[in-house]
Amino acid sequence: MGWTVLELLRAATEHLAARGGDDPRLDAELLLAQVMGTDRLGLYVEHDQPVDDAVRTGLRALVKRRAAGEPVAYILGRREFHGLDFEVDGRCLVPRPETEHLVDEVLAVVASRRWPSPRVLELGTGSGCIAVSLAHELGKVRVVATDVSEDALAVARANAARLVADADISFRVGDLWEPAAGDGPFELVVSNPPYISTAEMERLPVDVREYEPGPALDSGSEDPVAFHRRIIAACGDLLAPDGVALFELPDEGAAILAPWLAELSEFRCRTVSDLAGIPRVLVIERVS
Repeated sequence: MGWTVLELLRAATEHLAARGGDDPRLDAELLLAQVMGTDRLGLYVEHDQPVDDAVRTGLRALVKRRAAGEPVAYILGRREFHGLDFEVDGRCLVPRPETEHLVDEVLAVVASRRWPSPRVLELGTGSGCIAVSLAHELGKVRVVATDVSEDALAVARANAARLVADADISFRVGDLWEPAAGDGPFELVVSNPPYISTAEMERLPVDVREYEPGPALDSGSEDPVAFHRRIIAACGDLLAPDGVALFELPDEGAAILAPWLAELSEFRCRTVSDLAGIPRVLVIERVS
């Protein structure tokens, strides 16, 4: 007797659950949908349909990769972010839902200003998900996006070419703002910098620690907000007189930075919390 879609889905879920996945049902749905060339809804529409050996073999291969720890986004080769489908692989971080809060707050800031064509500097672009999402939403915007990894920038350029082909985005390799020398000042500086302390890196889940690029995660010290401090210290030169800098924060980032930020008379600082009530976005407005 052959397997139905639902039976195969249940078997894949049980296999992944036995190996400690965070959401084995969702993982199994995404992987089976990939093999069958459908979406998650399609699986349930066809739940009682038999599957052939090719589907079973294809799913087995993908489940094996996931059980070994490879992120689902890398297996599928894509990840949805802010309504767009980004191509991703091991050259860049997997875009996270938390980062969508950063994009949302940038859009809110722009809506409150009268910038006809804001200049945006994104530091550490990775897959390009922030730069591309902003270009897609804002239209009239000029973006310089930097990263130390030429491999990551290749992913970002491909995403931009596919999703916002006409956008004014320049991707440049180098350390933080150095590749943008001469392009400023900017109305917006945006960054989701590495914010995992060196000690914490060893405690990350295997799918992050073993598969995602370490330099995009590691703050390089025991201070998780070391990169935030570096960028903020440079904002006096980077920002236009009415400019705003926005950063994604680690869970404890707001508390760690608070005493230091209080000494910065040049800026007005505030945080925006995520749905869990954690201060997730730091907004720094230059005081004219």
